[in-house]
Amino acid sequence: MKGKVIEGTLGSCSGMLVLKKGVLKSFRLPEVFEESSEPVNSSGKEEYELAKQGIVSSEILHLTKQHRQGREKIQSFLKNPLMPKEIQDLLNEILYDIHYNLCCPLRQELEKFIVYICSSEVVETRFPLRMNYTATYNRFQRKSKRSSSSIEKIEISKENT
Repeated sequence: MKGKVIEGTLGSCSGMLVLKKGVLKSFRLPEVFEESSEPVNSSGKEEYELAKQGIVSSEILHLTKQHRQGREKIQSFLKNPLMPKEIQDLLNEILYDIHYNLCCPLRQELEKFIVYICSSEVVETRFPLRMNYTATYNRFQRKSKRSSSSIEKIEISKENT
């Protein structure tokens, strides 16, 4: 079952965002022949112990196909030489907001979530662990930058042309 969940998750992955400078502990080159279906990660125990102490270092954020396609669509509009500068600036603002939201509020909420589920009180008192991902998503939504004003300005510009 675990292998199918990981396969399904990786199947929807379409890229990654590196969140840390320097050498990445969690990165490894894929092998042509895998010995087992379990991921090789010798630092997992060390990372778990650090997370129990409240120390989490996220290195890579895997991005979905939907994210990549949305970004490519915005970039295709930016490449259009006939696109007005005002709209290009607004599209760049939207791209910046998306990038900021991934690197700051989302990263922070994921790190808090990892620390919480690794804390000894949760592991010891709530087994089997029932997690509410919606709560983490809602906290991220409250902290993320909104692009709605930029989108409204683009819609108004589009109506005026």
